[in-house]
Amino acid sequence: SKSVNSLAYCLTSYQSVCSWLSMGVLVVALVLVAIAQARPLHPHAGLADEDFLPNWMGVLQPVIGNLTLLDIALPGTHDTLTYDLSDTVADGANDLPPAISWVLHEFHDLVPGGFIRMQGQTQGINITQQLNAGVRFLDFRTMYTAPPDDPSTDKHYWYGLHLVMTNHLAVEYWTQIRNWLDTHPTEIVVIWISRHGDECAVGNDQYPDVSIEIKRAMWESFYNLFADLLVDFRVSNTNTTSINTLLSRKQRVVAYVADYDNVTGGTPYAQSSCDYLENDTGNDITDEQKNIIKLVGLAKNASAYKAALKARGRFFLQSLAGDPTDPQVRWSAVEKFLHFSNKKLLAECVASYHIPNMTGDWCPRTLEDCGLLTNYYNQLLLDAIITQQLDFPNAYYLDAVTADGLIRTGTSLITDDPHATTGYAYTDTLALYNIRVGCARFPSPACASLEALVAARRAAHPLQRWSDPSTGRLAAWPVVPTVAA
Repeated sequence: SKSVNSLAYCLTSYQSVCSWLSMGVLVVALVLVAIAQARPLHPHAGLADEDFLPNWMGVLQPVIGNLTLLDIALPGTHDTLTYDLSDTVADGANDLPPAISWVLHEFHDLVPGGFIRMQGQTQGINITQQLNAGVRFLDFRTMYTAPPDDPSTDKHYWYGLHLVMTNHLAVEYWTQIRNWLDTHPTEIVVIWISRHGDECAVGNDQYPDVSIEIKRAMWESFYNLFADLLVDFRVSNTNTTSINTLLSRKQRVVAYVADYDNVTGGTPYAQSSCDYLENDTGNDITDEQKNIIKLVGLAKNASAYKAALKARGRFFLQSLAGDPTDPQVRWSAVEKFLHFSNKKLLAECVASYHIPNMTGDWCPRTLEDCGLLTNYYNQLLLDAIITQQLDFPNAYYLDAVTADGLIRTGTSLITDDPHATTGYAYTDTLALYNIRVGCARFPSPACASLEALVAARRAAHPLQRWSDPSTGRLAAWPVVPTVAA
């Protein structure tokens, strides 16, 4: 070849120059070999600590890439958009008759919207921060309503809601998700669209007084944003198509849609939440001892249960959110508007949680406070599953996720409490589970290093129990059952 002839000419005619060139080539070759030997086992090895959570699926791809989405567990948020609630009740708001919603929206200046908002907020970080924290399941609740500051007779748009509506349009939050996905090409996100987390309600039961044409326009808006990223269920599926294949096809958004036929017209780019989402909402914060026994038992049998659901293509979703008790809402309202703490109502609020020795001086004031208390006991479940090597569902959705992938378990507004901002490693715990599932089925040279990496991350935010009966946190109750896997 031409290069060989040139080298031969160099060797015979210019030996001194050639020796220097040869030495240079040798040095370069040695450097390249050293670089190759030092190259990480996979593209994300050696990733900066702060970059792990935003890219965790890509980091774990060497061990989870051959699995399907119905083999792994995704961290999710409950009422994802409630960090951005306004003080205005939405038209067609959840839990209210449409006529009452209309009145409360129309006369929003006379309605205690701030109090309602505090009883509806479950998240404190925005949707981009949630995704950066490792959240991959989004509970996207939306309704067609007039804007927050406009009368109900004005033009309507799709907003997020949890009784009160969000400050911004639904499409604005979808755009933020899309922008994030464009900069995180190894990540897959599952989005469930409904009005209030009812997977099977249709027609007016799902979206009161909203026509099919308006519902279709909402889907068209969503589709236009995500079209090139949506899973096409004619060629892919959540129970048979591997994560590697979904990524190679650039199908990185799974959409479950309530009132599927009316909203989407039967599109192949989404699935009906009624047909393909198994939504377990059995978390009971009023009897945590009974609750932990039930949930650990479910985790013990989750492998077989998930296998049966997977055969039908059903995504196993489990809520770990806790609804406030009626006495909590009554006490909080009296304290807010009458500016004093009614001892009888406070005692009823405390008693409604059935936590031993919980004193009568404190009760959750807001829904997010309820979420923090619930998360204190949720961490017991998550830790029992990972330490006893039981099974998680395909996704949890819960309250009070932090920007560093924790669930907050502390006491929030009680700022002099040393556990005010304590949290448990939520995303890392589910990531460790996914590593173990992947490595059990598809052993990889990356298994040991990835497990060590995530185990070290979890160790920074371990299970923490302490004794503070005044805020409902107990060190030795409930007793966590130990079961054979």
